[in-house]
Amino acid sequence: MSAAGDVIVVGAGTCGLATALGLARRGVRVHVVEQRHDPAQLVTGRPSINLTLGVRGLDALSDLGLAERVMELGVQARARHIHTRSGESLVRPYGNNGEAILSLRRTDLVGLLLQAARAEKRISIQFGARVLRAEPDGSVVVGCGGAQTELRADLVVGADGLNSRVRRTVCEVTGSVGADPQPTGTRWLELEVSGPWPGSAADAVDVWPYDPLMLIAFPNRNSAKTVLLFAPQGVAFPDFEEFKQTVTGLPIDRVAYETSLRNQDEVRVVRCPTWHAGRLCIAGDAAHAMAPYLGQGANAALADARELGALVDDAAEWEDVGRRFEAARRPEMECLARLTDQHFDELSRNMGDREAALRRDLRLLLAAYFPGRFQPIYNRVAFSRVSLREAERSHSAEESVLDEVLGTVFRTVGQIKDDVN
Repeated sequence: MSAAGDVIVVGAGTCGLATALGLARRGVRVHVVEQRHDPAQLVTGRPSINLTLGVRGLDALSDLGLAERVMELGVQARARHIHTRSGESLVRPYGNNGEAILSLRRTDLVGLLLQAARAEKRISIQFGARVLRAEPDGSVVVGCGGAQTELRADLVVGADGLNSRVRRTVCEVTGSVGADPQPTGTRWLELEVSGPWPGSAADAVDVWPYDPLMLIAFPNRNSAKTVLLFAPQGVAFPDFEEFKQTVTGLPIDRVAYETSLRNQDEVRVVRCPTWHAGRLCIAGDAAHAMAPYLGQGANAALADARELGALVDDAAEWEDVGRRFEAARRPEMECLARLTDQHFDELSRNMGDREAALRRDLRLLLAAYFPGRFQPIYNRVAFSRVSLREAERSHSAEESVLDEVLGTVFRTVGQIKDDVN
């Protein structure tokens, strides 16, 4: 398909801006519609859960010429620092070869994308504009400053997040059910630690697997960390005194903690059954908002943007883009949703468990001797370019081998112990 064309992107977040940049650099004219009135609102306010970028997200940013610049905005975290209830402190590297995720604030990434988009002559951004209606023929009615304007495009990409207006339209047009975000039964609150604390590492992700509570601290520049506390349905967050007794050493003051308690939020996800209708297409959180436990939401959004750019190059007609995009990305995102739920169990229940730790360490040991095999599933998601479905299949196929090896280890250790006694 000829690159010449007009695309409307709804939403100026990570997915929307990355999509706009990818299309504009293919010769497409892109008009971004953003309901927030002030560009500064995109890059200020609370971080809203730190981002962690792996290979998939960084590859997409590299295509846009932004990988080096984004590396300057974050911290490369090479390990998890696990703090158990018994007081143990365990440092677990992500891999054998210095593998690292890039941890950074969401607002920093959006700010970088916004700066690049505003410098691109084929991109125009309309702030304070709310989509009132979108149609499968590519027409969009926008309300701005009390006036309504009808826009037309060859393709409309709804990258308007969790509460997507374009998603609701797609579901209405196709008769699909599932436009609303779904609760996960988990609540979260966010804290900010301005500097290091005794025993903390500036280049590690801290995890407190205090089932049923879970606490994670993501590193930022200048030794700051963004701390997230998760609690399942029916479990109240501890008050300040209980929190200080449970998580010792973390420098959180009472006012900051109690403010966070008042601002707690629910983790919600989107499992939309239909991603396209005619020239309408949804992407990023609008199509498949993920729980944050695996840290892959931004990577998925950036990969969506990359895929859309490739499809505009390759599709025969504009109407084909949404259909082909859904066919390519939906199976991957359904797989990612499964892996995300499994990872939450690992973080909250198994991370401090010795047998689970041995299983993970054994995988890394075997991976050193058998390249391409036995990597932990997190590594296959964050540090690999293979499809997520292939990563899931490979990981599952190796579980029986791990069971057998671990069984042999435990039997041998038990025999040695009996012989010594």
